[in-house]
Amino acid sequence: MRRLLLSSGQVSLLLSCIITLAFTALLFLTGLFLQRRTVSSLRLHLAPNLPPIPASHYKAPAPADLPRYANPDYPLHLAAQSYAAQQQSVDWARLAHVQIPTSHRAVCSSVMLFAELHRLKSPARRVMVFPQEWIEGAADWAGGKGGGKRAVEDPWGSTTRRLLRVAGRRYGVQLRPVGIEAGEGEGKKGWWGSGEKEVRDEGVELERHRLSAVLGLGDLERVLVVRTPGWVLDASGLDAALAYGGVERVAALKGVNGTDAVLVRTDKGLGDKLRVRLGSEKKEVEVREEDKYGLPAVGVKEMDTFAALGISVDEMMDSEEVSLMASIGALHDAKAEEPFNATKYLSSSSYITFTDHKLPAGPEYDVPFSDKVRARPVNKDADWVWTSLYGKFAERRREVCGLDLEWYPQS
Repeated sequence: MRRLLLSSGQVSLLLSCIITLAFTALLFLTGLFLQRRTVSSLRLHLAPNLPPIPASHYKAPAPADLPRYANPDYPLHLAAQSYAAQQQSVDWARLAHVQIPTSHRAVCSSVMLFAELHRLKSPARRVMVFPQEWIEGAADWAGGKGGGKRAVEDPWGSTTRRLLRVAGRRYGVQLRPVGIEAGEGEGKKGWWGSGEKEVRDEGVELERHRLSAVLGLGDLERVLVVRTPGWVLDASGLDAALAYGGVERVAALKGVNGTDAVLVRTDKGLGDKLRVRLGSEKKEVEVREEDKYGLPAVGVKEMDTFAALGISVDEMMDSEEVSLMASIGALHDAKAEEPFNATKYLSSSSYITFTDHKLPAGPEYDVPFSDKVRARPVNKDADWVWTSLYGKFAERRREVCGLDLEWYPQS
């Protein structure tokens, strides 16, 4: 058989083709590897942080016969798979963190809470319920037939509408305005109750019906409302309370200055019943609950009315490792000569409320420096935490809301 001999030029061409194909294949495989690695890291980075399952809710996998040549770590692998499956089985589309600001001042604190939950990648929904008149150019008179328009718009209106847009577009907050609707009978103008011929502030009315408004969120299964203003230390603690907290209908966590948090299993029928009961009660002129220590999760009067319906209010329980709430006012309890563990204080709670009896106006106000010095804790380590939290709140308020601290009148 005759052999085929290649010339030197053909050999050079063949070698060049082989080298080119080898390098092309190498570059292709390298790019494919980097692409998959980048996509997986992006998925890991963008995925929500699921909260750990409490020991009381975790169901360990049933023991099974292992293969003869199974790795000693194989049972741990099965347990990890079971744990991840139970974490992902929670329907987060039916769970939500809800805020109900009833005054323009409270809107920024609510948006800041949602901003922290968004930054910490909370998997739960974020919902804000607010008076509908805030998004109207000029609100109608609430009472009487053929009411007029307000001559002057609320000067806070434009700022509030801007913050609502920021919450919806930047932090994925679902906005739910609640307003005056047609009621039964002539002259009844509100879902809030009577048809008296007067100008009614929807924010004040909504403040009296926060629990009934939350109970009426029928598209949600569980709702967690926390007191604002506050500072989120660990969103997974709030998410764990929302997903795994024990509640029959309503569970409350009471602090020294009212209700700090309330966990609700929604029921529209019960919400309507509570709303009617509150509307039939005599309205009393009283100081708004948010004038000191911020806005409680639910008002005391509404909680008493709810209990009067014959439905018990459960007590929210903290987890074994981390408590749900802490008060910045507790920093004043540390004595000057006693050691104070700042790291333990900041890591032992998921959320800090600014219920400070030394500064009852709240962190939104620029308190005179002399008053702030007198209000500082006597313990130097507690004072460092106290000053740091107030400073971080003011800085975050500027970043999220674009607002400086409010002017505080001299006493």
